[in-house]
Amino acid sequence: MDALPAHLCPRPTPRHDHPALCAVLQRAASFLSIAMIFARTLGMTANRVIDRHIDSKNPRNAVRHLPAGKLSVIDMKTMAVVSLGMFLVAAYQLNMLSLVLAPVAAAYLIFYPYTKRFTWTANLLLGIALSMAPIAAWIGIIKLCLGINSFNFSQTKRPCD
Repeated sequence: MDALPAHLCPRPTPRHDHPALCAVLQRAASFLSIAMIFARTLGMTANRVIDRHIDSKNPRNAVRHLPAGKLSVIDMKTMAVVSLGMFLVAAYQLNMLSLVLAPVAAAYLIFYPYTKRFTWTANLLLGIALSMAPIAAWIGIIKLCLGINSFNFSQTKRPCD
């Protein structure tokens, strides 16, 4: 849950004199948390499935559930598919831009384990994946906070005004 504090950073503090705004922001925070948890689960599951043969050769990793045979590849792929589905549902609940960008983020999380095979910058790419959390959180709530249309960034009525 390394990225959990980071995804909550851009969340504005709701004004208590606007109970409707507080409810909307609390709902957004809930779906941001759901999206973050399932995106992370997707990425970690993909990493375990993709690296299972490498992990089985490393004594430290050989005791993990997949290389040790405690879980099957089908179990892990099922968890990845469910996580992807829940991630997309949570993104849909936030706004259209979140939904459009969610597959890009998911593809990046699934692609990351392969980078360890051909580049020495894999840790940098992992850092970029973690840095997506606060950016994605901002995208998820920008329309609520600023009254901005997600696609053309035209100013609309702000909910706090």
